[in-house]
Amino acid sequence: MSELYKEAKQLKDKFLSFKISHVLRELNTEADAQANLAVKLADGQIQEEL
Repeated sequence: MSELYKEAKQLKDKFLSFKISHVLRELNTEADAQANLAVKLADGQIQEEL
């Protein structure tokens, strides 16, 4: 996770502006479902919907 944080910090410096907004889990069920799926996958494994 720390590597992703470092990469995000470097990438944000390439934009003139950016905004991060927290969306509650209850208001973003699709993203929550995708995040839960990703947690269960092995490192480097992907799963596509058909």
